[in-house]
Amino acid sequence: MGFDSSAFRQYSYMNKLLIALLAMLGLHGCGSGGEDTYLPAPKATVAIYGDSITASTGIKTSFAKELEIALNVKAIDMSVDGGIVANFLPPLKTADTVIIRFGGADALKYGNTLLTSSSFEKNLSTLVESVPTSVVLTSTITLAPYDEIKGIGWSYSKYLENVQALADANTAIKKVAVKYNVPYVNLLEVPFRGKLDLHDYVHPNQEYSSKLTSHIIATLATVEH
Repeated sequence: MGFDSSAFRQYSYMNKLLIALLAMLGLHGCGSGGEDTYLPAPKATVAIYGDSITASTGIKTSFAKELEIALNVKAIDMSVDGGIVANFLPPLKTADTVIIRFGGADALKYGNTLLTSSSFEKNLSTLVESVPTSVVLTSTITLAPYDEIKGIGWSYSKYLENVQALADANTAIKKVAVKYNVPYVNLLEVPFRGKLDLHDYVHPNQEYSSKLTSHIIATLATVEH
């Protein structure tokens, strides 16, 4: 029998969910969160940048609110529906941690048809360089299968172009994370069920959004400074 990569990803993901639960309960210790990792400490200020995926468009409890509840931090949500990294607001000097979740709107060229993966990478680097405190980068997510979101109005060739653009954005994000030696949270490790995990054609529903939040928390609880 060959190696079942999907089963392995599911196993790894469930392990990370357990770590996230321990972090939320305050049971994490050395190597699993706390002062030696990137997991924000209780009462810390966390600034969040991103697009509509980060702003949690269309669902009740946002990423920022879930962080506040789970980690007892002050989360300042600076994400914008349709926001692209070139238009980021100046980083908060008072934030202890800045979480950056740009990529989706950039890849789909919201508001700027001239955007490329190289310009996105350059703009993201500028944002990271401007942050005086801890920075965390996350990937963006991908699209559901074409047959499940045909109602969005894209041709199949346009759909494939957008899938590739999202992949290119994620590659750029990872390159920036390596360049500046900051944590990179790969949200593609979270099992994705296509349209079942969306409330429209591209945005996560509450269940999937909460899974993304848990994955971010779990990853930060294991990444050491």
